[in-house]
Amino acid sequence: MELNQYKELFLTESQKQLDGLKSSFNEIQKNPAAFDETTEAMRLAHTLKGMAGMMNFDKLTRVSQQMEEILNSFCVNKKEINSEVMAVLSKGLDTLGVLVTDVKDGKDSGIQIDNLLNELKGLNVSS
Repeated sequence: MELNQYKELFLTESQKQLDGLKSSFNEIQKNPAAFDETTEAMRLAHTLKGMAGMMNFDKLTRVSQQMEEILNSFCVNKKEINSEVMAVLSKGLDTLGVLVTDVKDGKDSGIQIDNLLNELKGLNVSS
């Protein structure tokens, strides 16, 4: 398979992951105790992280990894995701969308991820 074919496959599959995350986040907002949706969102972030890592898309990998880690901590601790956490996760989802579009368009939008990563790292599971 040529690199271009891998890129097309990545774009197709990453869009499925993003759509799934959006759907899971919508369900979590309706029912913060929907731990099955939190687990699903974690799985989707994990899959996106792995795909991005194999393609050497560093920003995508770092953001999806941090989202996976925070989602995992909520799953392990069986804690509901509050509105503050959901707001930061939603920023993460928006950022992932921009980064996937960058891959699709073959450009770098220059989006900065450091503040987002710090916000994600600063989320408190016990809140």
